[in-house]
Amino acid sequence: MNLQIFLFFLNGAIFTFTSLILVIQAYLYPSRAKSLLFDPATTIFVPTFALNFATLILGLVNYAVPANVLGWVGLEVLFYCYVFLALVICIPLLVAWYNKPHDLKTFTPAWAFLLFPLMLVGVVASRILAVMPLDSPQAVSVLFLGYMFQGLGTCMTFFYIPIYLSRIMQTGFMEGHQANGAFVMAGPPGFTAVALISLGRVVPEVFKQNDLHEMMTQQVGVVFFGTGVLMGIFLLGLCLVLFLMALIPYYSKIHKRLSEVLGMWATTFPIVGMTTTLRLLGDIFQSQILLFGQLIMTIFVCCAYVTALTCTVLALCKGKILFSSSEAVLRDSDSHRGCKCYQAPV
Repeated sequence: MNLQIFLFFLNGAIFTFTSLILVIQAYLYPSRAKSLLFDPATTIFVPTFALNFATLILGLVNYAVPANVLGWVGLEVLFYCYVFLALVICIPLLVAWYNKPHDLKTFTPAWAFLLFPLMLVGVVASRILAVMPLDSPQAVSVLFLGYMFQGLGTCMTFFYIPIYLSRIMQTGFMEGHQANGAFVMAGPPGFTAVALISLGRVVPEVFKQNDLHEMMTQQVGVVFFGTGVLMGIFLLGLCLVLFLMALIPYYSKIHKRLSEVLGMWATTFPIVGMTTTLRLLGDIFQSQILLFGQLIMTIFVCCAYVTALTCTVLALCKGKILFSSSEAVLRDSDSHRGCKCYQAPV
C-alpha cells in the first residue's frame, strides 16, 4: 500500500510539474505553444492531459476516501469537472483535426487519443459509484453519464480500428516510433470491457434503491450486469488479438534510437485495460487461468514501464530528447520579442 500511495503522489507531482512547464512555455513563447497546439503531429497528444486527470481521480477514490480526506460529494464534483474537461478538449480538437484531409497511409493509432478521455468516463464513473451511496439521485446521474459517454467515446474510438487494419493492409506493420502506437489499439476494447463490467455490477443496486420507472427493477439491473460480462468476454478476445498484432512484429519494426524513446510509453497505459479485464473476469468466474493471465500482463506492463523509464532517463542525460537546437531557441526568442530578422543558417 505504501508503494501505491508513493506512486500516486509521484503521478500527481509529474502532472503538476509538466502542467507548470507547459504554462511557462505558453507565457514565454506563445507562438511556439500555439504552433504545437495546432501542429497535426502534436495536437493528438493534448487530450492526454485529461487522461492524466482521470488517473488522479481514480487515485483519490483509492486513497483519499479511505483516509477520510475527501468525501463522495467532492468526487462527484471532480467527476463532472472531468466530463466537462474531456468535452472541451476532445470535441474542438476533433473538429479541427478533421477540418483538413489526412492520408490513410499516415494513420497511426495515436489518432485515437483525440477520443480517449471520453472513452474513460465510464471507468471513472464506476469507481466513484463504488464509494457513493447508491440510493441517491446523484448515483443515477453518474451511472447514466458513465454509460452515455462511455458509449460515445467507445463507438467513435472503435471506428479507428478498421482504419488501422486498412492502413496495415496497405503498408504492412508500422515501423519506427509508430510501432509503439500499435499497442494503443488494444486500449479501447480493454477499457470498454472494464467499464461495462464495473458499471453493470452496481446497476442492480441502483435500480433497487431508487424510485425509477416500474420497468427498471433489480432483475433488469442483473441483465445489465450479465450483458456487460458477455460483452467484456467478447472485447477481451478483440483486445488480445490487437495486442499480439502489435507485440509479435514489435522488435523487428522498432527503431533502436534514443531520440524516439518517448513513443515507448504507448506500450504501457493501453494494456492496463486488458489486464484489469482479466482480473475482473477471473474474479467473476473464479478462473485461475484468467488470474494467471492477469499476472503475466501485470509483469509485462511493469517491465515495459521500467524499460521506458530507463531509456527515457538515458535519452535525457544524453540530450536526445527535450533539448532544442540553438536555431530553434533563437527563433522562439525572436518571435517572442516580435523580431522577424533572424534567419537560421543554411
